[in-house]
Amino acid sequence: MIGVAWDDGRHRIWVAQTNPGRLTSFDPDNPGIPREEFAWDFSSLPTCDPGGSGSFCSNDPARGCASFFDCMPNVTFDFTTSATCMPGNPRGTCSNASYHSCVSADDCVLADTICPPGVDDGGCYHDYLLGIYEPAHIVVRPQDGSLWFANYYLGNEIGRLDPATGEVRHFPTTAPPFTPPRASITALVKLVSWPWDIKVTSTGDVAGTEFYGNRIAWFHASRVGDPACEALSAPGLTAEQCTGAIDNSTSPPTLVLPDSRCTNPCMTEYLVPGAWEPTTSMPPFTHMAVQYLLTIDFDQRRNTWFDQGYLDAARRRFTLLPPLLGLYPTSFTAANPPDLNSGIGGGLVIDRSRGDIWAVDYSGRRLNRLHKTS
Repeated sequence: MIGVAWDDGRHRIWVAQTNPGRLTSFDPDNPGIPREEFAWDFSSLPTCDPGGSGSFCSNDPARGCASFFDCMPNVTFDFTTSATCMPGNPRGTCSNASYHSCVSADDCVLADTICPPGVDDGGCYHDYLLGIYEPAHIVVRPQDGSLWFANYYLGNEIGRLDPATGEVRHFPTTAPPFTPPRASITALVKLVSWPWDIKVTSTGDVAGTEFYGNRIAWFHASRVGDPACEALSAPGLTAEQCTGAIDNSTSPPTLVLPDSRCTNPCMTEYLVPGAWEPTTSMPPFTHMAVQYLLTIDFDQRRNTWFDQGYLDAARRRFTLLPPLLGLYPTSFTAANPPDLNSGIGGGLVIDRSRGDIWAVDYSGRRLNRLHKTS
């Protein structure tokens, strides 16, 4: 799981899950949802102490252990099952929940707590399949209650789920900058933008980050529901030219990429300046990514902040600052010194009452603050 969101309108928690990609909602206060409740004690960690016939937990002498992790409160949750995965093609079904697909019995653990088709998510977990491998971050759009997700793993799109109908719509982004017209299928990882974070603006627009593409994708709320948003297009070009294909006449197969003129008519993509530099090291690519864009947030003036600066709301221009997430990183050596592009962001949030920008320094293991002093 990566993304999590609170649905204030339905009083539900949403989580994003992988393989198959799905969004799952549930009522955390419903007694039908299995849980463990315990009081956390942060004053000390339990230890795994050696004894005459093995090791035992300092907080529970009756519990054997291999390390202190075995002594944490949540290890008592029972992840065993007597269910079986009955064969099927391409996936089987669980004996304890015939509506739930599986590959092995492990997939059937707690499968009977997943809502059957047509059952509301009051006392069970409601799964919504997305048709992708791995959604990253998710957000509830309060204007209509829809769920929006970033299609991260080998993804080139953001998406929308309507919980009322279960309908899923996919909105493609353009290929990353400087992608060639054709490339080996082994280069696929560099040919998609890998969307990661996603947020809703005060006006209802949806903004997401393209991790590899180093762009901010801005979906215009006025176009929600327009079928044209679900494909790339360009004047004078056919749908095939904007879709791409696989050429199996080569070994390995060759990817024929969408024409670079094809864009999403419902989306504007803003490229971070200086995010790519020329390279001759990996043809057919002509440029390589200098940094990677992860998280964003909005300030009181509706500017879009990220770890290297912000996108001005009025002029739609970037202002770049010394990177909040790369100042004096601790994980570099004299042989591998940092530069202004060092650091990768684990998260960013804005204190709107003060205007402070808080950023997690993944590489430097710090929490940094940008504070306006005058």
